[in-house]
Amino acid sequence: MGSILIIGSGAREHAIAWRLSKEGKDVFLSPGNGGTSLTWINKVLSKEDIESFCRVVGVDLIVVGPEKPLTEGICDFLRSKGFLVFGPSAEAARLEGSKVFAKSFMKRNNLPTANFVIYEEEESLKRHFNDCKYPVVVKADGLAAGKGVIVAHEKEEAINAVSFLKNNFPEASKYLIVEDCLVGKELSVFVLINDKGYAFLDNARDYKRLNDFDEGPNTGGMGSYSPVDDLIEFQFNKIQNDIIEPTIKALRKENISYQGVLYFGLMLTKEGPSILEFNCRFGDPEAQVLVPRILNFSELLYAVAKNEEIPKPIISNKKALSVVLAAKGYPTKPEIGKKIYIDKKVFEDENTIIFYAGVSRDGNDLFTSSGRVLNVVGMGNTFEEARIKAYDSIKYINFEGMHFRRDIGL
Repeated sequence: MGSILIIGSGAREHAIAWRLSKEGKDVFLSPGNGGTSLTWINKVLSKEDIESFCRVVGVDLIVVGPEKPLTEGICDFLRSKGFLVFGPSAEAARLEGSKVFAKSFMKRNNLPTANFVIYEEEESLKRHFNDCKYPVVVKADGLAAGKGVIVAHEKEEAINAVSFLKNNFPEASKYLIVEDCLVGKELSVFVLINDKGYAFLDNARDYKRLNDFDEGPNTGGMGSYSPVDDLIEFQFNKIQNDIIEPTIKALRKENISYQGVLYFGLMLTKEGPSILEFNCRFGDPEAQVLVPRILNFSELLYAVAKNEEIPKPIISNKKALSVVLAAKGYPTKPEIGKKIYIDKKVFEDENTIIFYAGVSRDGNDLFTSSGRVLNVVGMGNTFEEARIKAYDSIKYINFEGMHFRRDIGL
């Protein structure tokens, strides 16, 4: 097998590159970031440039990390050029790219999800808020960088949520969804799918709020851990029988071909598991605690991309916990350009991994370049061990305004 190109620039793509390199694969990233450029060749490639680059360097598998290029159809384009690609088609990626499409898909296929209504006209939506049973969840239809979902506890909050989404994500908020607020514990479940079948990978849980004790605004994710330690066998069987298998049957029924990972965002309610959302890629920060634990990762990616029978995933028994180090002002106005200091001691423990995200590079120096800067991952035989590894390592890292949650995994 040849080299692998990973498309994306975040810590998720760093985690994928790290795991593939551990398996002896030659890796390239496009565009990557300042931190990944310390280890691998990073190239800024347009969609059209990718073809010539891959042929020159011998790339035989392309892995697409983020949601935006997936929804824009990059996998269709690359497959049309004859490449093996891990990632769903634009049609399949609508499950993430359009919540209206996803919720309608769930409803017509009797998949468990919260009751919802869809609005385009703003005044009708505001009248709807007069009769709501609060809290409600207000969602933008399109992609909004993890910030398009707002829980409103009263009418005024709901109206403010509409204004926020319309002002900050006008294109994604042409249509808005208002749905019942489900109560329970959230869970992320990851399944590999192609036309030959599917394979359950594992699960994770992430922390979306900026501050400790789930306070502050929603973010793209401030930390995560895997596997989830409170999922009982009965719940897992319900998830498989009531959600995963019916979803895959629904994809087949609607002739939606899928080659990639499908991420089920679930709520474990008293009535049973319910689907909050679909994501058509490895989550971020969930990938940072899931992917390092998959020991035959490259074999799985190639099988999915080739539309071959997917082998049984080999998952490490180790626990993994990730803490996101964010820039001051994140998620609204992150301060960038701050020099990052990392003591070499942090790299001495093989059970600690640093994944770079919002990082630029000038010579040998690294600087903050966006809101979520680094992920510090600890691994251990127990969650407590993994948690200690992660938090002990943070004391060796610093940049001005560095912010992180101190309750990940508690």
